Amino acid sequence: LSGSRTLGEGYADGTAATARIRDIASGLTGAANGGFTIGDDLALRIVNAAGAIRTIATSRAQSTPQGVGVLAQVPFVLAVNRTESLTVDAAGNVVVADEDGQTVRRISPAGVVTLTAGLLGSFEGMVDGVGSEAQFSDVGSAIASDSSGVLYVADNSSLRRIGTDNVTTLLAGARVTFPPNGTPTFGAVDGNGTAALFNRIFGLAAAPGGI
Repeated sequence: LSGSRTLGEGYADGTAATARIRDIASGLTGAANGGFTIGDDLALRIVNAAGAIRTIATSRAQSTPQGVGVLAQVPFVLAVNRTESLTVDAAGNVVVADEDGQTVRRISPAGVVTLTAGLLGSFEGMVDGVGSEAQFSDVGSAIASDSSGVLYVADNSSLRRIGTDNVTTLLAGARVTFPPNGTPTFGAVDGNGTAALFNRIFGLAAAPGGI
């Protein structure tokens, strides 16, 4: 579909035949008009239906455009030993759940990066709150958006909900605390809300009636 076989890997926008791709193992999701959004190592890129690639935000100092807005320069896709996931919200923004930064961020088609939830570097917390008041334990493995713009994020062995007002709450699964308090936080137990236990959530999808 896109990416040059002869030019090899790299970061180059262009047509399907001239564009170069570095590493898209970090995330891929559908975009408007039959295209795709890809997490390409340290860049977020749009592939249109004809295979042409356009970079909308990147953390590579030597690359442009850099993106503007909150935390735009912090790597939001880091393929090595980290996990990231992508979705597109109801407004057409790409939403990135980033394990490296423990944040959830929105990137507009113009490359404007804004913080939706999470506190940069908060690797040992699961705290509900608005925007950066919220903390994640291990976000990045899965994210989904429903038709109203509500986000659902896999956080370690729990499911968190981020409303359109950027309020993060625990939806299902045990609340992970550090250091471990002896209470099981993972398993395979059916139940309502925090009574349910998950081993690890690696995939999410929003159905018409909810998650």
